[in-house]
Amino acid sequence: MRSYRTVFISSILTAVLILCFLTFYRDKEHIETESTELLSSRFKEPQGPIPPLPDSSNFAPEVDKAKYQKTQAPSGAAKLRWNFADKASFRYGYALEADIESSISTTGRTMRQNISSNGLMLLESEKANKAELVLRDLKLEIEKKGRAGQTPMTAKQDVPEKRIKGINPDGRPSADSDEMDISMEIMVRLPHGALAPGGSESITMDAPLKFIGKTMKVSGADTITLDKYVIINGHRCARLVHDIRLTDLEVPDGMEGTYLAHIVGKGVVYFDMEDRCIAGGKLALLMSSRVETSPSVPEPPKNFHGELPDKVRMVTDADNLISLERKTGGTQKK
Repeated sequence: MRSYRTVFISSILTAVLILCFLTFYRDKEHIETESTELLSSRFKEPQGPIPPLPDSSNFAPEVDKAKYQKTQAPSGAAKLRWNFADKASFRYGYALEADIESSISTTGRTMRQNISSNGLMLLESEKANKAELVLRDLKLEIEKKGRAGQTPMTAKQDVPEKRIKGINPDGRPSADSDEMDISMEIMVRLPHGALAPGGSESITMDAPLKFIGKTMKVSGADTITLDKYVIINGHRCARLVHDIRLTDLEVPDGMEGTYLAHIVGKGVVYFDMEDRCIAGGKLALLMSSRVETSPSVPEPPKNFHGELPDKVRMVTDADNLISLERKTGGTQKK
């Protein structure tokens, strides 16, 4: 089982959880000048049962929208591998759209954000039939939606270039690499064994999630099915369907409270049998968490004479759509 120690998409989720805590502390500082009665009412107890984790990504219908003509499969099962020989370079348009919703019971408010990012992804051959994955020219835009009638706040920034060496012909990074995020590996990975149409392979995987400064691990599998063969730009391509379900959360001993989390998703990726590379694809990936535990506050506000809540509840759903679109019609030499 591969462990993803550095995960871009899960870092979004972590950032949202941090923002939830910042909201809690920001409110604590703000209300120091308010009345005791208001202070006593600002910190709210969780209401009702903990909301269940959503079953699937709202972006899931997007991955099936591309329609291509079906074609005959090659004779026998096919073993799919990237062509990283002969100084090959593959270029893709990369796009991320994320809808993030989070709430914290102490304020009773829900925060909604939309994150979009566009740039280039390259796979450039190295020695020993391996490749370097490069993410560059990424432009990030964040829109935070306010209350009804408020103008959304937006921010834009450039994302630093990221390079990941040692990508194997099956799309997996080298064993000593911890730079590959879970969404990107799903998009470029290929089945380990040979598959005929209708055949499937399950790949076990896990990813870290941070809760209140503690890292927990959620594990499960990505099941890849070779659905059929289609024609894209005159080339025969294998249609690979990913069913991602990481639902087993490992909670460390001594962690008090209730912790729920999973990563679920669906992807459709096309592999070009002639150029031996990914022709494009989309991945819908939902990361959800639920936390209910005792509040961790060093000291109450100066003018606070009420009681802190017995429990604090945080609810987060980060729904992501990742798209790859090939920029060239054939293998491009360096």
